Amino acid sequence: MGAGKTTVGKKLAKLIDYAFVDLDQYIENKEQQTIPNLFRTKGEDVFRRIETHTLKNLNIDNSVIALGGGTPCFNNNIELINQKGLSIYLQLPPKTLVNRLIHSKTKRPLIDAYKTQPDLLLDKIENLLSEREPFYLKADIIFNANNMNSVKIEQLLQQIETYFLSF
Repeated sequence: MGAGKTTVGKKLAKLIDYAFVDLDQYIENKEQQTIPNLFRTKGEDVFRRIETHTLKNLNIDNSVIALGGGTPCFNNNIELINQKGLSIYLQLPPKTLVNRLIHSKTKRPLIDAYKTQPDLLLDKIENLLSEREPFYLKADIIFNANNMNSVKIEQLLQQIETYFLSF
């Protein structure tokens, strides 16, 4: 959450002339309700099953896909992600994530209750990261996403190129 997956994904897709898909937005369109509403009405377990099913059936050819922060952490999704394509973890420190999330207008079911309390939000983010990072670290590329700009995007493109040249 708040790492810039959608923003970076859109820029990356444009640079390499690929389609861009935001998995959460795709699910919202398919289910005709928001992710927060899915969490509220169906629960996280059902949402995660929908997410995995969507991920399995998504056409990923020539696409950059931004995933929800929890996507890699459930139902062996990280293995599926790594089988289907190149995975990238945009790594940021918890305090940076908190600063971004406090100012975000996006509804996020797992943290909305903490947005007005930065210290509690930091605790929540640190806890989520400690649970999720073992999955994130299985990504093909781990990229320091601090201060993302055009130079950093170029560095990411170079890492992607290096990755593919290693085969």
